[in-house]
Amino acid sequence: MQAQLTCDDNVAAKDQETSSAVPSAKEKLRAYLNHRMRISCDDSRQFTGIFKCVDNSKNIILSDTTETRQDSQRYVGMIMVPGDHIRQILVENLEYV
Repeated sequence: MQAQLTCDDNVAAKDQETSSAVPSAKEKLRAYLNHRMRISCDDSRQFTGIFKCVDNSKNIILSDTTETRQDSQRYVGMIMVPGDHIRQILVENLEYV
């Protein structure tokens, strides 16, 4: 049995193709899992580590993290950066760590 498409069916099919081609916010975040990122906070600190997860409050978990303040750096390991204090997020490269 074959289905015949009418004009309205073609429009619906194209809309469905377009919506599946545009990644959702969750898919974009999933693509950055296990990638190294740098987070700038509102108190001028920066955290560089491997992105592990995010929650509904926009809190981000990084592992293997280094904290940078002005001229000093220190290793902090695994941390949770509160979403309310995040000013900018940069993904350093798209190669898996």
